[in-house]
Amino acid sequence: MSGLRLQNGVTVFDGGGQIGPVSLDIPDGQMMALLGPSGSGKTTTLRMIAGLAPLQSGQLYFGAREVTALSGQARNVGMVFQNYGLFPHMTAEENITFGLRMKGQPKSEQREHLAWILEMTRLGGLEKRFPKELSGGQKQRVALARTLITEPDVLLLDEPLSSLDANLREDMALFIKDLQREFNITTIFVTHDQEEAMMLADQVTVMADGAVLQQGLPPEIFDRPLSAKVAEFMGAANIFTGRIQGINLQTPFGNFEALNTEGAEAGKGTLWMVRPEHIRLFREGDKGPGAVIKSARYHGGFIQYEIEAHGFVLKTRQNSDVSFQQGEHVSFQIAPQHFWSFPEQDH
Repeated sequence: MSGLRLQNGVTVFDGGGQIGPVSLDIPDGQMMALLGPSGSGKTTTLRMIAGLAPLQSGQLYFGAREVTALSGQARNVGMVFQNYGLFPHMTAEENITFGLRMKGQPKSEQREHLAWILEMTRLGGLEKRFPKELSGGQKQRVALARTLITEPDVLLLDEPLSSLDANLREDMALFIKDLQREFNITTIFVTHDQEEAMMLADQVTVMADGAVLQQGLPPEIFDRPLSAKVAEFMGAANIFTGRIQGINLQTPFGNFEALNTEGAEAGKGTLWMVRPEHIRLFREGDKGPGAVIKSARYHGGFIQYEIEAHGFVLKTRQNSDVSFQQGEHVSFQIAPQHFWSFPEQDH
């Protein structure tokens, strides 16, 4: 297997516009999520790597081998499309072995590889079924088996969970992650779902408008975004202008101690963030400044509140073991380490 490095990759559309320059660096055997809204360039970047979209400039490496000028077939890339791309007139077995037949592999070797991949993808007993006789999760596994049986150097997944029912998505996500680790294959998958990226990926690359905004480990992207744009896409962050005065951070909703002051000039207003999960609510007068519950929404194991303090509305996310009612007066705390000042002041 091999890692992947894309340096300043650019593709230009016939009708004008371009994606890139995009740079990615994925260590051998790791899984990266390309995360971003629709139209951000995620799938086009995947197609550049697969050889399905022309790489007008830039370089692409699989390990130490440059593959920029090679065709998609010569790059030995495996790609699973969003709609699975199964042949409806072929059984699961015939779909899975299609690539081996195209390579002219002897039937004895095909059977050997088939038995192995059926076990790996938990498809035993389903090999004689046609796609119309398979569930969404089974179709997904057939598509993965068809790709992995050819032993690609790099695996590309385009929105791998988007066609599945909500109750199947987490199970399939964990299955894909286990399978990827078992094969130790360098993998990139496209998603617009932040939770999916956090759950599956070793690294996350956030894209917008055809460019990379940030690449890093999931906790870095989630808790330490480089810009307000990344924070907003990661969901529900409270972004505000604050000023450092001595050891205090002056905010629109009160004064707090903050540890992360490296990018903030004393006395100057800069953008800050605190995530909803890091605001703790208490009964009125217990601890910290006061606030009023503006709204409460139950989400199963947690409750999402909006609270108002000094006229500023904050989003919070609390465990559902203690609940507060709309209009109730509360107090709240934010630990010093949970205030984050953006290195890139772009908002």
